[in-house]
Amino acid sequence: MALNEVRALLERHGHIVQEVDGGNDHGEDLHVTFVQNGERTADSMAVQVKGGVSSRTRRGRRIRVGDHGGNWRDGSLPVLCVVHDPERGGLFWANATRQLRRAEALRTMLKSVVVSRESVLNDDTIGTFVQSMRNVLVWERQGVGRWADLGGR
Repeated sequence: MALNEVRALLERHGHIVQEVDGGNDHGEDLHVTFVQNGERTADSMAVQVKGGVSSRTRRGRRIRVGDHGGNWRDGSLPVLCVVHDPERGGLFWANATRQLRRAEALRTMLKSVVVSRESVLNDDTIGTFVQSMRNVLVWERQGVGRWADLGGR
């Protein structure tokens, strides 16, 4: 259900979503390529999707990093974590790559990606979400993404 919610939202807004086969799922459930004005862009990301209430905390949600930390931090695509909370309604997201890079810079071990309850992903917020992710991807292509993440931009 969680994967379907994320896929439906992104596809409804014209983006290309490819599901990773369960046998090949190593911490990424979807690959997303953004579309602008009906044209495919060069901007892609990977998404780890979690559903249900098991990730809920008092301040939001947490996704366990497990043994995915190195790949999520240093992979060729930024990785986002998206949580579907059916009881509270909606999707919530966090940039796992950015959080892991910041933790590395602080020489700490990140056990979970924090997903804020303010980071809502829905029809009203998708435009801002896509633009912010595309900006992150531009920084990556320019070779300043890691520095921007460490500086909190």
